Amino acid sequence: MPETYFESGNYEYLRGNYKDAVFYYSKAIEGKPDYLEAFLYRGGAKFKLQEYWGAIWDYNKAIKLYGNDNPEAAVAFADRGIIRAHLEDYLGAIKDYDKAIELYGEDNPEATKTFFNRGHAKSDLEDYKGAIVDYNIAIDLRPDYADAFNNRGNAKYYLGDYQGAIEDCDKAIELYGEDNLEAAEAFNNRGLAKGKLKDYEGAIADYDEAIRLKPDYADAFYNHGLAKNKLKDNKGAIEDCDKAIVLYGENNPEAADAFTNRGLAKVELEDYAGAIEDYDEAIRLKPDFVVATYNRGIAKGNLGRYDEAILDYDRAIELKPDYADAFTYRGNVFLVKGDYSAAKSDYENALRINPEHAYANMSLGCLALFEERLDDAYIALKRAVELNETIKKEIVGYEGITEVITYWLEESPVKAEEVRAKINAIIAPEKLPEPSEENENKSEEE
Repeated sequence: MPETYFESGNYEYLRGNYKDAVFYYSKAIEGKPDYLEAFLYRGGAKFKLQEYWGAIWDYNKAIKLYGNDNPEAAVAFADRGIIRAHLEDYLGAIKDYDKAIELYGEDNPEATKTFFNRGHAKSDLEDYKGAIVDYNIAIDLRPDYADAFNNRGNAKYYLGDYQGAIEDCDKAIELYGEDNLEAAEAFNNRGLAKGKLKDYEGAIADYDEAIRLKPDYADAFYNHGLAKNKLKDNKGAIEDCDKAIVLYGENNPEAADAFTNRGLAKVELEDYAGAIEDYDEAIRLKPDFVVATYNRGIAKGNLGRYDEAILDYDRAIELKPDYADAFTYRGNVFLVKGDYSAAKSDYENALRINPEHAYANMSLGCLALFEERLDDAYIALKRAVELNETIKKEIVGYEGITEVITYWLEESPVKAEEVRAKINAIIAPEKLPEPSEENENKSEEE
């Protein structure tokens, strides 16, 4: 009779009727309390039902009945490891995978999936080098293992080996087949790596493929929007984020990044109020979302809501005390408000965190100009340009420097020309704009 119940459980399991399968396996165990296979299979059915703790209990029982060092227990350790990974107990999962591999034998093809799963758990713990070692072994055991190539590519991506990531995704796509739904993730991952190499057009082409295969792929729409943002196609970025938000669901915390990126695109279009609304939504979904909080501060600053901007920067720094960007931009707000002491403190904090922060050096130089510490200003501005050549255009467009030049024109035209000449020497071949006639006339009238 227990065997009949067990067979009925297997029948229902294969049909996807996991609740019925659990019922029959349980009846088998009632008739035969040491029915090892019934515990093992019932654990699998409970896993399908997401009854993870109940599944672990069944695998514990199966392992006890097998004996801890019985090679036949390998599958129970391997499956219990999968459940622990679902419960985000990655260290516990790795411990189970270690035991399963020991029992299988490292050269046993049956261990392939377990090596893959252990690599996945190591990636979840950000041990990407260890993950790559496991994916390598899985690929050695099974050279056509597309998932292992895809995941190894992910690990390489997080280690900054973007070209290696692309090569692994190429292989995964080849093995999956370009029209296979399973290739969608590999296209998406390859797009991410191309984006890091600033091949944004290539990234968009890959996201297009991912979306073609999987039209409801929210992550691909989000990443598509990021790439468009990089190409200054802000309206296109907004459209992609709109789609991603719909697919994630407006109340899903996973949508927070899409709200944030949509806010960034709106800032580029100078729709600061709309950007703040998006950042509000992102923070509603993730109250400790430091990037959204920081970006909201920037948008508020652009609207002249300086006190509110400072509160956002305060919160960003509270969430991330080593956030050099937040110190720099809060310093900029203090500078605009005329609180030079607070501005200087923030710039110095930013540079203490990151001495090579080009914008903090630039801002410190601008502050020195305001305070008429010209030698300090030139040193800081020169350092900013050495760190980031593109910052020359920022210096040219910085209204504060224009204001300083105007001030010196009113006080001492000779000094004004000296200031202009030294700054132009730093930013060459860029050049500060000439004083406008309006400013000259205003000076004369005064």
